Amino acid sequence: MSKGEAIFLIQLSELHVNLLEQSLITIFKPNLNSSDKVNFVYNTWDLNWLSADLTLSPRVKNVIVFYENSPKPILGPLSINQIKFILQVSKDIVPRYLNNIKKIYSPGLGFKVRVQELNVSSLNKNKIIHRKQSISLNKIAASLLI
Repeated sequence: MSKGEAIFLIQLSELHVNLLEQSLITIFKPNLNSSDKVNFVYNTWDLNWLSADLTLSPRVKNVIVFYENSPKPILGPLSINQIKFILQVSKDIVPRYLNNIKKIYSPGLGFKVRVQELNVSSLNKNKIIHRKQSISLNKIAASLLI
């Protein structure tokens, strides 16, 4: 999705909500708000936004995906959310393994992959800390919970 397409979708969504709000104010005439008009905000439009890549922005972490030990990326650059969707992993997995030498299994692709930020050359060899098993509160003495 390009930057222009994203802005267009956001503006279209806001227009829908603003029209609904204005119609309700016009029909019911509530006394709670002093204003009887809804502000419609319009942004200026630049035709170049239609070809601008949305993921290559300073606010988005641009992630590339490698097949196990391959030096060539198989996906990317994409945002973390797009990568999570393609790999079909939970929301915590990609940030946890990002720029780490450890690989994750992708149910979406069917094999292990390594995720790395674009323009990051050195990988961490740190141990990934996983959640510990949950402890049942029924097994803990009531006096310890107070």
